[in-house]
Amino acid sequence: MFDMSIATNNNTIRASLILDRLFFEPSLYEYAFYLCRDIGYKEREVIKRVPYSKQTNVNFDSSDLVGEFYIRYFIRDTRDLTKKAFSSEKFIVN
Repeated sequence: MFDMSIATNNNTIRASLILDRLFFEPSLYEYAFYLCRDIGYKEREVIKRVPYSKQTNVNFDSSDLVGEFYIRYFIRDTRDLTKKAFSSEKFIVN
């Protein structure tokens, strides 16, 4: 039902949620994004945060970043404020 597309170029990480609109009504939810990297066993460092909004895509400045990262994203139901968390696949920034 959810997937994420990630592209890195020109010092920018562009991430977009891919939502199955047949089974999911995006307007009923809000989305938050964290750019993260693993720093140890079950430990992560949050590099940058984008707070909840109706936007299903986000751009992160990557001009000062090098290494392996992933995006942790959160989907919050605006009716009852329940939320779920997901993580993207890892990607490399040079």
